[in-house]
Amino acid sequence: MLAVGLIFVTARNAGAAKPSDYGLTEGNTISAAGSSDPDVYIVNDLGFKRLFLNPAIFGMYAHLGGFANVKNVTPTVRDAFPTSGLYRNCETNAQQVWAVEVTGEDTGVFHPVQMTGGDAVAQDPDFFKKVFCINTREESWYPKSSTPYTSLSQIPVYTRTPGSTIPPVAGNVNVALSPDTPAGQTVTKNAQGIAFTKIRLTGTGTVSSITITRNGAGSVDDIDNVYIYDGSNRLTSGKSLSSSTGKVTFVSLGISVNGTKDLTVKADLSATGGNVNHFDIVSSGDVILSSGTLGGYFPIVGANFTMSGSDGGTLTVAKSGSLSNPNVGAQHVKLSEFKITTATEAGWVRGLRLINNGTVKDADITGLALETGGSKVADGYMSNGYVVFDLGSGVKIEKGNNKIFQVYGNLGGKKAETVELYFELNSDVYVVGDQYGFGMALSSANNGLETASDADAITLQGGVITLSFSGPSASNIADNSQDNVLLEYTINAAKAIELKKHRIVICTDINGDGTYDDYSAAQNVTDLEDIKVKDKSTGTVFVGPSDGSAFIAITAACPGSKNGLYKDFTDTMEMLTGETKTLQVTADLKTSNSGTLAIANNSIIKAILYGYGTLATSSGDLTVAKYSGTNTAVVLADFSPSGDISGNAMTVSTSSLTLGLAGDPKSSTYVKGTANVDLLGLTFKAALGSSLKVTDITLTGYVSDDNSTFAKSLGLSDADATMSVGNLVSGVKLYDGDAGTALSCVMVANNLSSSTSTIQFNNCNWSIPAGATKKLLVKGDLSTNTPSSTYDGIAFNVAATTDITALDDSSQTVNADATLPNGAAASPTVKIRVNNTGSMTISLSPSTPSQEAKYWGQTGTEFSRFRLTSTNEAFYIERFTLIASASGESTNEVNNVNNISVTYTDALGNLLTQSASPNSAGSVSFAFAGTSRPYIPKDSSADLIVKADLKTKSSGATNNVAFSIDFSKTYNGSTANGFRAIGAGSSQVIDGASTGIIDAAAAAKQGNNMYVYRVFPKLDQVAISAGEPLGTKDVLKFTITAMGLSDSKLYFDNLATGSGSIKFEAVASGDTTTTNLTATTYDMADGSVISSDTISAVGDSPSYYASLTLDFGSPGKDVEISGGTSKTFRIEVGFSGFNDKSDYFQLILRDDVNGLINWVADSAGSLADADTASTTSTLRLLPMNGPTLSKL
Repeated sequence: MLAVGLIFVTARNAGAAKPSDYGLTEGNTISAAGSSDPDVYIVNDLGFKRLFLNPAIFGMYAHLGGFANVKNVTPTVRDAFPTSGLYRNCETNAQQVWAVEVTGEDTGVFHPVQMTGGDAVAQDPDFFKKVFCINTREESWYPKSSTPYTSLSQIPVYTRTPGSTIPPVAGNVNVALSPDTPAGQTVTKNAQGIAFTKIRLTGTGTVSSITITRNGAGSVDDIDNVYIYDGSNRLTSGKSLSSSTGKVTFVSLGISVNGTKDLTVKADLSATGGNVNHFDIVSSGDVILSSGTLGGYFPIVGANFTMSGSDGGTLTVAKSGSLSNPNVGAQHVKLSEFKITTATEAGWVRGLRLINNGTVKDADITGLALETGGSKVADGYMSNGYVVFDLGSGVKIEKGNNKIFQVYGNLGGKKAETVELYFELNSDVYVVGDQYGFGMALSSANNGLETASDADAITLQGGVITLSFSGPSASNIADNSQDNVLLEYTINAAKAIELKKHRIVICTDINGDGTYDDYSAAQNVTDLEDIKVKDKSTGTVFVGPSDGSAFIAITAACPGSKNGLYKDFTDTMEMLTGETKTLQVTADLKTSNSGTLAIANNSIIKAILYGYGTLATSSGDLTVAKYSGTNTAVVLADFSPSGDISGNAMTVSTSSLTLGLAGDPKSSTYVKGTANVDLLGLTFKAALGSSLKVTDITLTGYVSDDNSTFAKSLGLSDADATMSVGNLVSGVKLYDGDAGTALSCVMVANNLSSSTSTIQFNNCNWSIPAGATKKLLVKGDLSTNTPSSTYDGIAFNVAATTDITALDDSSQTVNADATLPNGAAASPTVKIRVNNTGSMTISLSPSTPSQEAKYWGQTGTEFSRFRLTSTNEAFYIERFTLIASASGESTNEVNNVNNISVTYTDALGNLLTQSASPNSAGSVSFAFAGTSRPYIPKDSSADLIVKADLKTKSSGATNNVAFSIDFSKTYNGSTANGFRAIGAGSSQVIDGASTGIIDAAAAAKQGNNMYVYRVFPKLDQVAISAGEPLGTKDVLKFTITAMGLSDSKLYFDNLATGSGSIKFEAVASGDTTTTNLTATTYDMADGSVISSDTISAVGDSPSYYASLTLDFGSPGKDVEISGGTSKTFRIEVGFSGFNDKSDYFQLILRDDVNGLINWVADSAGSLADADTASTTSTLRLLPMNGPTLSKL
């Protein structure tokens, strides 16, 4: 058989057609419609095309988009691409190539191409360019011939017989598989709501009927119900397949198509494991339009779905809670409540659909929301009498758990109309299991909300006039604010009426202590103005306005039977038959007004719409309400409810600004000259009553000669009387500490050098939202002036409330609520100590590499890391010296190191590297300048990483030598040239003679020794299972990698005595009589014996420690491993004497003694080749412990 993997072809023949020559791309489908050959082809990028021999085959590739995506080309373009009949199943990555023989109209058979890839290319260099990928369905569609093609000359050349392929038909509405139709998969046999096929309708028209046919090696008994969906909306009821035809027809669909519409065929399963089903549209007669013509390729074939032998999770649905009958016009009414419980697997609730068996029209049910646990999880909509929720990715219910869901909505409609929701079909509860990923099954037995008798109905209440409270929730209102909503309600009229009297009651709790005020006849509330009733949607004012000063006392109308204030408004408000209005009672608040009771911060205000029914009485009152066009009064019984509609308590929050000390910056130490120092952080909190715009900020500075006792500039005593803040700091700036951006403030006065000791800013325009807290960050540049003593101190504060000025939403001035947020003036909380200089230390980094092996020619290998730590200021490093400091190591370094590099971070955070070659003494000095200098942040540390490029054999490298690369404070005897750092603020110079810069003579500054070999073994253990020490067992498996360049070889051989050995230790308990065991080592690549050795003296006596030395002698063989390659070995032991329960055996390669591993690293190819012996703690993957074999 032809194995296509033997040949790789990527180039196009010179002169071959390219799809791009004709505006095409690889994978385009083309047809020369209207010509003598209207067949559909697909082109590849190598200049060839393949034919879709039968429309059914074209339907097997939904991703091509069907006929709608076929590009119409001229016969010349079509013929520019030769037609190939060679195919390979790329879906399974099969290597067999098939050649098609066309046997009739739309029919053909596959012949295997039975020849080598080399022979195929020899006969046709373009052979592999002509092989097209197909899927399993197409490969299965073709009958297979038993006659192979052994020569390319046997493969027929395709020539179209006119009429052999049905051309696509264009119509008003074209139908095809949707590009995102579901791919074939294996599904649980009880899955619900499985999307089998998605079809795409394009054009303009109305689909009245669709017939779906089940095909495949399954049964109609596998399918319970079939549905058609438009997105998440189910368009049909569930229907059963015909047992004789496997068809199901959906009629009276009325699906409007205007452009593109995708429909999904879904089904519920009750299947037999192993069965295969797919859903198709067999012919154009299966899709009926109300008018016009239908176009497309038929049959349209869906993907194969295989029924697994497993059942998915199941669901239980139960009614929950209780419902109340709402008034007409009520908002956020609970319409249904139910509990969903999962079993066997967790599930994600993705979609819900409830039928409304009530009489309220779809248009009167709005604002649908699905909630669980008090949170909204989806918005819904009405569709032809159904409530539909699409939950997207879903709400998870853990395995065996449940969630309770509530459906809420706003209700219009009329009195006595009903809402009654339940799940008409089990598939209307779509929950996807998290284990299998398919719809979980809900049976009628487990659906406790399946029929109208299961559901709770709610009945709209109301008379001629129905009122319902709708908000708002209790909240805060600001001083100097307008149109605050105190009460929102809906009003619905079953008949046309005129409302002529509206009583608004105002209740207050001035002190905000929960006890409402008891108004007398002489009292009023002038702080409320512009009280009115307006339409929420349009803003039209129906009632009022009036100021609170016009309200008078009313007896026992407020909570606690306290007297409130009221006003009867006589504006006429007309309501049309069936009309619903949403109205708001609003008022302006201005606490600066004078009155008998003054509303203040934290006061509570409540508005009440006095009952129209109470005003009208049972006899009716024409001055309250009457039927439009009549003199008939509306009586108490015609209002529902007849009593009051009360608003929630609204809390007054006046404008205020609260200052506080921020958590950062804290007190810190800096050196003179440091720029951009964080001096102080303050929090600015705006009350809930209003947002604030901070305009002016004045800060007072304080100075100290000992960073302990502070005073204003020129305010210290004795010799320090001339000290000023201005002498120590300049360039003070203000920042939004949260955003990190500079405020737009203008500095208008700097008196930090005088006894006033202030700095003033205006035009800041810094906004703080109501109820929010923002951080003000004060920054400054420390001057280069020398402190008056060893160190000085500075601090900033807000000394007066008027030093902070802000404007609220009403443009009223607001000052700070208190002073000195940074503590007392003489002893501030946050203070900045100003030192003359900083300091630095150098140490070996904790991350420096441990002792390890290196090989000749290795590049960029790390030797050491050094940590530089700063105190009080940041530093730039300008010189840094490295050396092999230990006695005798400099020669090893010079012989083996080409270059040494230092990797570090600069002030901008960039990772930079500088390289240099060591001198003849093994010393190398690095010089840094400008922005490329290593940077050590203030009061922090940074590591300098030292790496090396090692020499090769040709450049004189030496084998089995050790050295470290260490820090040196001198270079050529000079401490000034050995190390140099510059203070970022003070410009102070630290060199090798400075305190903290200790030479490599101190062990803390020495790197660890690294051992250099031409090549060395890296041993990696390969896991094997343990067993009993009986018979012959593998006791250890490991891989040896030759760590070296490709020109090196690692030898374990017997050319010279001891030239190659590995010494293991056996830990065992066996027979009390000393026993020797035979260990055989095998090369895993070819099974050959590498070494046969004896484990001596295994047993309790004389010792349970015994040794095994692999000496690679006879009857074994040499081991040679080229640099960069690996070999894997296993050690097998023949056991005897392990007779007692719990006897054990373990083979270990330790790392506690030098020379446990010996190899030839630098072979001269003679008997004189010397071993290289291992050094402890150098071969990093040791020790290596084999599994413990224990006698059971």
